Amino acid sequence: MRWILTLVLLGGAVGSAAAQPADSIVATGPLLMGCRSLVENDPDGNQMGMGACAGAVRAAVDISREIRRSCPEGYVGVLEAARVVINFVDEKPERKSEHFGPLAMTAIGYRWPCR
Repeated sequence: MRWILTLVLLGGAVGSAAAQPADSIVATGPLLMGCRSLVENDPDGNQMGMGACAGAVRAAVDISREIRRSCPEGYVGVLEAARVVINFVDEKPERKSEHFGPLAMTAIGYRWPCR
């Protein structure tokens, strides 16, 4: 059941991403801005962007774990994972032009590698 839910969420994310301009799904686009607002608990932040970040990061964590790209022990919260993605992008500015999903999965894999 969890696998089906993950596929449905991924399908929805891909469908909505396809409807957006290409620059909106790169790491420097609205998803990362939404993540920053989410992590900072910005009361004036874009609520839609914060929700999109939460969904994208949660999907990245779940998919990374499922395909064994990352192996965190226990539950990883959305805020913790969003911080990991933000820090990764800030530390590697040359990767800011990459798409958010694969970049988030890479960041999560670096933080919680499989042994």
